[in-house]
Amino acid sequence: MKIAIVSTKGGVGKTLIAVNLFYAIKDVIESSCTLVDSHIQVPNIYHYIKGLNNPEEVIVNVRIPEIDQNVCTFCERCINYCAFDSILMIKDVGHIKVLDDYCTSCGACVYACNDGAISERTEALGKVTSYSLGKDRFVEGKMFAIRPLASPIIQEVNEQIKDAEISIIDTPPGSSYPFAESIRDANYVILLAEEGQAGLKNLMANISLLREMNQEFGVVINKSGIAENAVLDYLQNEGVRVLTDIPFKREYAEIHSRGEIIVQRDKGLKGVFVRLFESIQSIVEEGKA
Repeated sequence: MKIAIVSTKGGVGKTLIAVNLFYAIKDVIESSCTLVDSHIQVPNIYHYIKGLNNPEEVIVNVRIPEIDQNVCTFCERCINYCAFDSILMIKDVGHIKVLDDYCTSCGACVYACNDGAISERTEALGKVTSYSLGKDRFVEGKMFAIRPLASPIIQEVNEQIKDAEISIIDTPPGSSYPFAESIRDANYVILLAEEGQAGLKNLMANISLLREMNQEFGVVINKSGIAENAVLDYLQNEGVRVLTDIPFKREYAEIHSRGEIIVQRDKGLKGVFVRLFESIQSIVEEGKA
């Protein structure tokens, strides 16, 4: 079972939910549990796991095109084939160059060139690292430089966890392709919500997207009790399942900011997370039946 944790933007609490759900259930279930950080541009779950040793790394490479200006006839076929405007051509001065930061390594320009002017070099895009935690595991994807091409790293993360018994996935924020790729194989999505009007607007956008993707999901309201209950009213009117709420407490913020695990300090909250997992497990099993 793969459980993905999503939100429209950063700072809503994806990492907090992912880490504490993992630590709440890993010692009370027989199955192995894999904690996954797919927020590849700025992964941060490693701050909350002690004693990470003996990593297994997979480097994710991509092919980046290079254009030989001495061979190029400036016919513009490569530009016409490029769907991402990642080739800069200035005919008057005989200049043409691939803009690496925009290139998605699709290979269209290589296919388009009839003059043999375009070759490809291999570049390391990022890496996927796996750590053993006894019967459990932690898998992290990391991009070496911020680029629009993120999917190969997340695809490798998905490959690493395809046989995992239970996976808890901290996804990239937003609604871009990396987000969609990170939840592609998820059995269930936990959608995080914040109270207040701003939180409601972000929540509405994510609900619309998940419904369009035909994805089974439920909502966890994080930091509840600090604003009006417009979010809860909206969810009830929409018939969206509310899984649980996590109250706002200053001590929770302090514990989390120190890189510590809240459920290891608060047994009551640990029970909330265990019941959250059991609810999701029942929903998924009912869906399979």
